[in-house]
Amino acid sequence: MAVADGVGGWESKGVDSGLYSKKLCLKIGNNYLDNNKFAEDVKALIVKSAEGIEEVGSATIVVLGFE
Repeated sequence: MAVADGVGGWESKGVDSGLYSKKLCLKIGNNYLDNNKFAEDVKALIVKSAEGIEEVGSATIVVLGFE
């Protein structure tokens, strides 16, 4: 499970950081489904998922794993 909250400070620059956080969560889900090795390394999952996001912004994120 991943929950991300866009950083509101981007609003002063005309950026909707909610777009960034939504894209990040989508990529986390897709990357996890494509490669379950990420269950062992959540940090690598977040880093891999953040790569290549074209939307501007940043997010606070929490990723939880359940067994």
